[in-house]
This record gives sequence, C-alpha cells and structure tokens, in this order.
Amino acid sequence: METRKICVAGGAGIKSKPALNLWELASRAGCWSRAVRCCPSELMLTPKVLLVANTSWYLYNFRLPLIRDLRGLGIDVALVAPHDAFTSMLEAEGFTVHPWLVARSSVNPLSEAHALVDLLRIYRRETPDLVHHFTIKACFYGTIAAKGARVYRVINAVTGLGHVFLGTRKRSRLLRQGDQAAVSRRL
Repeated sequence: METRKICVAGGAGIKSKPALNLWELASRAGCWSRAVRCCPSELMLTPKVLLVANTSWYLYNFRLPLIRDLRGLGIDVALVAPHDAFTSMLEAEGFTVHPWLVARSSVNPLSEAHALVDLLRIYRRETPDLVHHFTIKACFYGTIAAKGARVYRVINAVTGLGHVFLGTRKRSRLLRQGDQAAVSRRL
C-alpha cells in the first residue's frame, strides 16, 4: 500500500500511515467491512475496533493473531475484558485493555445490569466504528450496549457454550433452551 498525503484543515501535506482499504480487509477476513471515507481535503480516517470478551485470557490465547493483524493494517484496536493475569501480557504487546466488570458465571440480575451499564459507558467513551464480541455474555450485553451507544457495526461470535450443552443441571437445561431459541431467532 502506498503512503498518501493528507491535509488537515488546509495545513501543509503531511505523511500518514499507509492508506487502508477496508474492502480488501473484508475480502481477506470474510467478516466485516467499512469503506475508508475521504473528505474533500483527503483526510483519511483510521477506523477504531473494540474486541470484547469475558476474560483477557481468551483474547490472549485465541485472538492475539487477529488483534496483531488488525493493528498491522493500521486499525486502532482496543480490547475490553475483565483484568486478569493475561491483561499485562496484552498491554506489553502495546494494546489498550479497558476493564469490564463482568462475572463469567453470575446470573445475579444486579450484577448483570452493572455489567451492561459498564459496557455501555466504555462504548460511549471510546466511540468505536466496529465492535467484535466473543463469548455469550459479551455478545448479548455488547449488542444491547452497541445499540445504546449508536455503534452500528457489530460482529457476534458465540464461543464458550460447551458447559451449557454438556451440563445436566436444571440451570444448564434452561440456558440450553434459551440459547437454542436465540440461535433459531424464536425470541
């Protein structure tokens, strides 16, 4: 990719990062796209992406190559997850990790409402162009928070439901029925 000149408020041309063609990114990734908008003064906007999961461990162990690739393409990448032992490893890689106050296995309505409000605050503060959610709670609460924060590009990747489909307790059976209804769009 070539480097383009940009003009900011009529100022002198300055070198920018390589021009980013997100349509090309979409064809490579096969999951999302956003055209890079150019204003009349040729100002290139850098898209901002938030990746959200219920643990930093998950992002580090399963999504680090994706995170590095996005950053390599010139995308402003930030992560949202509860702080744990892997948060410092992600920060050592140069990524910003915003703390999300969510308990993985909690079903307490007050705790869950707090997790939703916390995520909404992060989205409003960061104003991302796209959010990519991993794990069921991140997908569920993240979609609601994105709508509230007017983030219109949302990707949901439901991962980590093995315990729901393998469990035999009454709670697992209820969650399994709810997940199946959500996937089949019967809600």
